[in-house]
Amino acid sequence: MLILNADAVKVSQNNIQGNSDVGILIFSDGGIFKNNKVFDKGIDHPNSCCDVGIWDGGDDNTVTNNKV
Repeated sequence: MLILNADAVKVSQNNIQGNSDVGILIFSDGGIFKNNKVFDKGIDHPNSCCDVGIWDGGDDNTVTNNKV
């Protein structure tokens, strides 16, 4: 899930499952991200660098009570 320039957005109670490098990628400010579940499933590609559940690249976001 990519959140881009969606300031003051609320993202909650999502189930994100798959095999990606980042489950929720935030590039917005002042949002609320809570009660989400992010699960990585499957074998990673050999050239994959990392797995990140939630990446907060914004300012003043609230990220609470998520399960990664």
